[in-house]
Amino acid sequence: MTQILLRTLRDVVGGVGPANGRVKATYWAGNRAASTVDGSSVVASETFETMFVNGKAIRPINLEPTDSTKCVKWEISFGSQARLVRYTTIPNSNTPVEFNDLVIVDPDTYLPVSTTPTLVDTITNIVRTEVAENPVSPEAVAEAVEDYMIENPIDAATAADLETAIEAHREEPTPHKAYDLDIPSLTVLFENGLV
Repeated sequence: MTQILLRTLRDVVGGVGPANGRVKATYWAGNRAASTVDGSSVVASETFETMFVNGKAIRPINLEPTDSTKCVKWEISFGSQARLVRYTTIPNSNTPVEFNDLVIVDPDTYLPVSTTPTLVDTITNIVRTEVAENPVSPEAVAEAVEDYMIENPIDAATAADLETAIEAHREEPTPHKAYDLDIPSLTVLFENGLV
């Protein structure tokens, strides 16, 4: 059995303090609760359910590790305002595992998936939406992206910070090729995680 902790649940929903609510965990296979055959009987998976207060479950959440035939469907509610559904694997671990460290999977294939869109994904989706609604107006697309960036500011280095860092690398005996002044594009900067 692996114990699952909920202390990091607030990070999933973007909160700043410990989370309070209810959690349900059900072994899942495709589009239904997983079941096993025991002789002539089919046994459906039981759902584990408990409340959590300040990020701590009222009852310990101890689950059997999953295999390639099932995952766990998590239904987490925070009062009546928000509900989160995640499908994860459960590792075989002798030490407790935080909820955020569970691998999120596709419930049909049990393969890992990403649930956090990148900035590029977000902007691409904004552009697609604007183009679909107003295909002749590039200004509307630019305005939608600008609105998003204002509403969702990014902690980033200033131009002066970047210039100082670039200058420091230029003065090294073997500067990184990304700082070459003859680069035809910014691709190298992005590929090397410098931007």
